[in-house]
Amino acid sequence: MSFHFRLADAEALSLDVMADVMEPPPPIDLEQWAVDNVVFGNESEFKGSYNPNLFPFFSRILEVLSPEHPCREVSLRKSAQIGGTILAMVFTGSYLDRSPRPLLYTHPTDGNAVRWSKTKWKKFLLGTSALRDVLVEERSRDGSRTNTYFERKDGRGELVVAGANSPAQLSMYTARAQVQDDLAKWEDNAAGDPEGQADSRSEGAPSAKIFKISTPLVSPGCRITAGYERGTQEQYNVPCPHCRHMQPLEWENFLKSLDGDDPKPEAAHFTCVSCGGVIEERHRAWLVDPKNGARWVAEYPDREPFCCSFYIWSVYSPLGDWRRLAKQWLDARGDPEKEKNFLNDKVGLAFHIAGEAPPWEEIRNRANEHGHPLGTIPAGGIFLTIGADCQGDRVEVHVKAFGRDLRRWTVDYRIIDGHISDQRTQAALRALRKETWPDAFGNRRGIDQMAIDAGNWMSDVLDFVKTLPAGEVMAVRGA
Repeated sequence: MSFHFRLADAEALSLDVMADVMEPPPPIDLEQWAVDNVVFGNESEFKGSYNPNLFPFFSRILEVLSPEHPCREVSLRKSAQIGGTILAMVFTGSYLDRSPRPLLYTHPTDGNAVRWSKTKWKKFLLGTSALRDVLVEERSRDGSRTNTYFERKDGRGELVVAGANSPAQLSMYTARAQVQDDLAKWEDNAAGDPEGQADSRSEGAPSAKIFKISTPLVSPGCRITAGYERGTQEQYNVPCPHCRHMQPLEWENFLKSLDGDDPKPEAAHFTCVSCGGVIEERHRAWLVDPKNGARWVAEYPDREPFCCSFYIWSVYSPLGDWRRLAKQWLDARGDPEKEKNFLNDKVGLAFHIAGEAPPWEEIRNRANEHGHPLGTIPAGGIFLTIGADCQGDRVEVHVKAFGRDLRRWTVDYRIIDGHISDQRTQAALRALRKETWPDAFGNRRGIDQMAIDAGNWMSDVLDFVKTLPAGEVMAVRGA
């Protein structure tokens, strides 16, 4: 009797094992990962599973944060308390779970890093089923927790929590993904620029992802504002509930509803730049819903493969109260420090620091001494323009002369009483359009071009412009 044994093909077996080990992980849908794994406890305003319908403007940000998206750097300039920390932790947690790698999460200081780990990250882990039993926290020699190092049990990935004030923590570590949190608050450390030091930690990883996130501080010099300006500069556009025209919700637009001697916070609103319709807080849920057309619009879409940047502020959030926002601004108005804090935390904009302006009388006297009194065109002034700004009860007119290299001079400044729709106001503007001013050589010259701000009362401005010769007057959107 003979027996025949079939031996396994050792080479085939080894290739099968190598194929299993080397097979790339499936693509990560960060938003779906959050829905499947993240649960908020009683301390959250939104107890229960992560709900993308509450924050639809985060969907695209999570999309570009995915390892599959080619963008290397993602910057988010935002107002405070809009959910940015949750966004950063979803990014961090999903990578540790689905695409394990060395991760670096940097805060402004060591103290900030430890506080975040204790109060934010550990609570997030408790509510995240995919990570609850996967990570091991490092302990010091006395057995206490370090709060700064978390490693997967299988050794395939880890999270280092660092402070930007410590150059040692930003050296000798290669991070294939990182979060730079509260970036605007980072200050130079003993080795110099901490942002450059953190960025260098990912230089050796061609497919690294760097997420920069912060409320801004002051400009010039604001790191998150610089990050936003480097990228695609995307704003969340929403449809007007009256005419469906797409537009971002901008602070200057909101501020105009608080003009006047007796502003009413309860009446604060946006005004559609197309039809002039009132956009109120009661419209918000409908406005931000992508089903109605809401979407991110990039100023520089060609930068997407390299750096995506986003700006979002409190009026979009379901936690934002427009009436309270208006009241807070009215309380802060006139106090530079309060205005700075308001613009940073509530509007998500940097506070621009300008040099101290000299008194207007000094500027006038200096102009007169140099032979440029008000109402005259100086030598070198070649092109004469009028810019008209429409207010509720007046039109303010600035006459300027432009010369070589865009040098410019103020020639005249007028205030015309009345609304732009008023016939007397329009007649005064027509007369001004035909007026002439003396130049330095004894000639009298008229206006070459006139522009009227149509950001508010667009239909009234357009109706007026149509009554004038084509090409002589244009409607613009002031900024």
